[in-house]
Amino acid sequence: MEFEIKGRKFISSKMNAFDQLHVMRKLAPIFTAVGSIADLAKAMKPGPAGKVGGEGADPASPEKAGNAIALIAKAVSDMPEADLNAVLAKCCAVTKMMVGQAGFAPIWNEQAARLMFDDLDYMDLIQIVATVIQDNVGNFSDALPSMSIGRAG
Repeated sequence: MEFEIKGRKFISSKMNAFDQLHVMRKLAPIFTAVGSIADLAKAMKPGPAGKVGGEGADPASPEKAGNAIALIAKAVSDMPEADLNAVLAKCCAVTKMMVGQAGFAPIWNEQAARLMFDDLDYMDLIQIVATVIQDNVGNFSDALPSMSIGRAG
């Protein structure tokens, strides 16, 4: 998936199924607190001048978005540091950033367990992680109600 943050271009690839499952498991408390990622994305859909509540957004979007952000912040602050670091690492490991004429370069060094670019700040990181999560596990909570388990009969 291609995306842009502060004028910089990024691409992310899909995590393998095991990594998706591990990330989903670590994020379960956040989904429990907020609901589906699709509901959050719809509530936060930008409208005119970038304000929350754009066309197709829920009419109560600004209030819902504010509540969702508060719930996410609380759930993230309650996460064990190891879980948060695992989610950050998995998301950054599948992300590359455009570096001049050289093309895209990985933003994460798995061996050193650190970002490769010191100019990426925490707000960049939050946006990168949110985009990668939406792309990789965003449909998980939406699929649950429609899932059925057949019984041998």
